[in-house]
Amino acid sequence: MVEWTKQIFLWAGKQDDAGLRLRRSLAIDVYEVAKWTALIVAVIGTKDSLFWTCLIPYLLASNLFSHFYYHVWKEPESRPFDHVDMQRRLTSFILAFGFMLVGFAYIFLVPLQNEITWPDGAASTGNALFLSVANTFTLTYGGYGPESQLGRTVFVGEIIYAFFFVVIIVATSLPERR
Repeated sequence: MVEWTKQIFLWAGKQDDAGLRLRRSLAIDVYEVAKWTALIVAVIGTKDSLFWTCLIPYLLASNLFSHFYYHVWKEPESRPFDHVDMQRRLTSFILAFGFMLVGFAYIFLVPLQNEITWPDGAASTGNALFLSVANTFTLTYGGYGPESQLGRTVFVGEIIYAFFFVVIIVATSLPERR
């Protein structure tokens, strides 16, 4: 979906390098706002429907793939990064990591609500966010716990997802050998 957004923005306007770069950045920003808006609507509205249950995991997978593709797999541009590029990269990473935490909180809160033992038996947005952060950083769960194989699989899946983000940081932070 982010590529479609970029193509729409690239289609309009001049084809010079500065204009293309600006429109790509704008398209990514618009996509990020739309992605976060969808997630916030799903979490706050506790939207339990097939649409949200399919869309949020898709956006999580897209989130991870796009960061790997653009920061690890894709050949870097020939021009060196400037300060603004580094700020955009850091902001993008923080937003993506936050999206992971809130996205998994939605999965714990809505589709997997009955697959998890909740403290005091109460599933809430706060409890789901706490569980997501605790699980990501492999902290103690307290009164939380998966009650099924599906729950255990998603718990482990979030840890693996977070590990891939750490790999992105390490892979893109190490200096290149010349």
